[in-house]
Amino acid sequence: MNAHQKHNSISATAKALDLTYYTTQVILREEKTRQNRAKRRAQIEEAKGLAQGKTPIEDIAQIFGKPAGTIRRWTSSGS
Repeated sequence: MNAHQKHNSISATAKALDLTYYTTQVILREEKTRQNRAKRRAQIEEAKGLAQGKTPIEDIAQIFGKPAGTIRRWTSSGS
């Protein structure tokens, strides 16, 4: 991922890493997916903490820019 940030192009990154364009693209997509999941997990944990602290669901939704229903689902889920 650092090589891609440096080159800012899949082609240049593939060349720098001696990989095919397709392989580089798959690796970058998977890394982005991992980052997004980690960010979402952190948001869910933070939302749960706020809800346990008695912050209203509507306020939590506004903080995260998500619908209140999403926050309700996050805070009621066991995971």
